Amino acid sequence: AYRDCTPRQLLSMDIPPADCLSKATVNNHLVHLSTVFGDLVRLQTISNNPFTGHELKTTQQSYNQFTPSDLDLIFTSPIYMTNSANPTGWKRTQSHWWLLPLALFTGCRAGELAQLRLDDVDMVDEVLTANIVEDKAIGQRVKTASSLRSIPIHPRLLELGFNDYLEKLRATGADRVLQGIPLGSVKAGAPASNWFDRYRQAYLPNFKAEKKTLHSTRGTFYSAAYNDAGMEIRYLKQIVGHSEADELGAGTHYNKGASMEKLYSEIGKVRYDSKALDDLKDGWRLLKL
Repeated sequence: AYRDCTPRQLLSMDIPPADCLSKATVNNHLVHLSTVFGDLVRLQTISNNPFTGHELKTTQQSYNQFTPSDLDLIFTSPIYMTNSANPTGWKRTQSHWWLLPLALFTGCRAGELAQLRLDDVDMVDEVLTANIVEDKAIGQRVKTASSLRSIPIHPRLLELGFNDYLEKLRATGADRVLQGIPLGSVKAGAPASNWFDRYRQAYLPNFKAEKKTLHSTRGTFYSAAYNDAGMEIRYLKQIVGHSEADELGAGTHYNKGASMEKLYSEIGKVRYDSKALDDLKDGWRLLKL
């Protein structure tokens, strides 16, 4: 709608906020422009950088990480207790069971897990691997270019029977790993996040005030990998889908990343100090797909 408009025309329009770029996106563009023009200043091609000092103020929503006691609460709550009766009307499928373990042991965003297709999980260098891809033709989208990546499946997930779970899904003709959780029309991971928010309200009521959501799993994984397991930041960024541009600069173009065998060795070091998670069995088998 605005592609053929001049800057003067755009400035004269009353454009609805929903059609505008977010402040974070604008700031990302400004960073790139400032980098280019900063080089021109250093080369003395121009005298000043017109893109410095114009960043928009943003309020970034923060989520607190899960503590070991939080994980104990989560993994002794009804969905993970095989002898627990399912509350009337409460949706509890194998996909819901796998949501949190997958998030905790991959560091993936909710949307990435929600969109993950069975065809995206395969063997790479003899390592079972989840490939985060973008295919707009079928609605698969990623947050940034660095989000496109391959993640080795953590050995703990294999111990819990992740391979068997995939085979059961394939036998039913399913196409997504979390087939039992619908995709969001705007944000793919919204139904998964909303389900956890409702589950949190029912069984983990203090989490809301403590700003602990499904997205908390990502920070929890990052901290466990970097602070506790001592994973090198370059491997961690490759796994969680963060850019290495800050460290490598132009060399980022030439770096193809660590092998899947190396990443599997690194991700296997990630452990959580939670007895309930350590003791977790394959109770997903007792639930419906």
